[in-house]
Amino acid sequence: MTRALPILIAALAVTALAQDKGGSQTPPQSPKAEWNFDKDEAGKTPGGWRVAETKGAGKIGKWTVASDESAASKPNVLKLETQAEDGTFNLCIAEKSSFKDLDLRVRVRGNSGKEDQGGGPIWRCKDENNYYICRINPLENNFRVYKVENGRRSQLKSETLETKTGQWYEVRVVMVGDKIECYVDGKKYLEATDETFKDAGMVGLWTKADASSSFDNVVVQPARERDGAGKSDDEAAAAPSHGEMLTWLAEPTGTAPTIDGVMDAAWQSARPLEVTLREAIGGGAPRRVMLRAMHKDGMLYVLAQWDDPTRSDMRDPYVWNSEKREYERPTKPDDQFALEFRLSGDFELNMLAIGKEYVADVWHWKAGRGNPNGWVDDKRHIISANPIEGAQEYTFGKHGKVYIARPMDAGTPSYVAKPKPVERAGDVIDSFQPQEPAGSLADIRGKGVHDGRGWTLEMSRKFNTGHVDDAGLAANASIHCAVAILDDELYWNHSVSPLLRLEIKP
Repeated sequence: MTRALPILIAALAVTALAQDKGGSQTPPQSPKAEWNFDKDEAGKTPGGWRVAETKGAGKIGKWTVASDESAASKPNVLKLETQAEDGTFNLCIAEKSSFKDLDLRVRVRGNSGKEDQGGGPIWRCKDENNYYICRINPLENNFRVYKVENGRRSQLKSETLETKTGQWYEVRVVMVGDKIECYVDGKKYLEATDETFKDAGMVGLWTKADASSSFDNVVVQPARERDGAGKSDDEAAAAPSHGEMLTWLAEPTGTAPTIDGVMDAAWQSARPLEVTLREAIGGGAPRRVMLRAMHKDGMLYVLAQWDDPTRSDMRDPYVWNSEKREYERPTKPDDQFALEFRLSGDFELNMLAIGKEYVADVWHWKAGRGNPNGWVDDKRHIISANPIEGAQEYTFGKHGKVYIARPMDAGTPSYVAKPKPVERAGDVIDSFQPQEPAGSLADIRGKGVHDGRGWTLEMSRKFNTGHVDDAGLAANASIHCAVAILDDELYWNHSVSPLLRLEIKP
């Protein structure tokens, strides 16, 4: 959870269309993708996006990338610069996307418009005349979900909701099967059922008539199985339920493990603890991690194992563009794992918990950066209800704000960015190179290995590092902690455990 969301995480390469028994074609499902338009050329429509209209009046809208200091991810947004009138629907469609059951988020700001304002995402889009829409409207102060079938729009659900011109809002849609859920700033307002469009389709952005709007941080992924109704995002962010606190035992060992990402014999004596993690926002999509811990001679050893069929061990690699004959660097996340220890305050497992203030010591393993040379980032999370230096602001509508800072500990990190190569050296090459860390950034060793099904990660650190920015550990003591997994994800899109109690037995 740091500065902003990236542009394209996963290439939207489409595989061959699947044939059903009757010979019809079903569009395939794309992998997760994100756009923040920060690497697209200003003044132009972003690559891979097509401008279209429904019920056109002959004046098609102009969608362009524009600089915007208020953007959630600076510097750019996608903006409808000029627009139509008389009820025309203005569309900008990600042409190579294909999603059926999906979780779709986008930041929306209504800039102006006398006839209409605001807008939102479209999905399961067959073409400019067939799709679903969910949109906010500051002029009408309502929030609605529609379908457009053969160019005709039909309302599915509506809710009164006050929104303001010139203010950013996050609109989120989750659709699985024929069930639709719609959220604004983390709170669910709409539920609808419709089976008009049953197959995968494109995603895109929508405004009506003269509504000039800006969009940022489009995030879409295949929807995971949801465990019942669950909690709304707002409920989960404001008051996550810990349930009964789990105890994680770290007992002494006669043989220290080798930190190489391989579960050797030394770990057989460590008691396993299976922990269920859930989405930090929304509380859905449960997944499991197996934890073990032990200690020897003032060193804590931690092992974590979790399923992840897609190994992502490069962060923002350089990708060769054969047409331009140069490297580009699209944003792409690496797999990550975090272990947080309480330093001070009202320690919460959810960094977006409104009204909570705390400081945590964080062991932040990154598959594409520190992992190649066996190190883990050492940092802090500082969560405050008030503005603090270097913090990012997260707004939950009328419910409040959270300010989060994530400073690295003092010292030299274990990796540094490589300059872009001048000459071709392969289709995809790493954009980071390892270096020897120093200071408090050299406290945590760590190595993860992916076996094709998931990760095995080992980490180690001294009980007492001698650094004030680290949590103190000791035999015959306990400390509150939590773990998180980022699976091809960035920032608030992660899975988090309930609160744990690590007990270090003498």
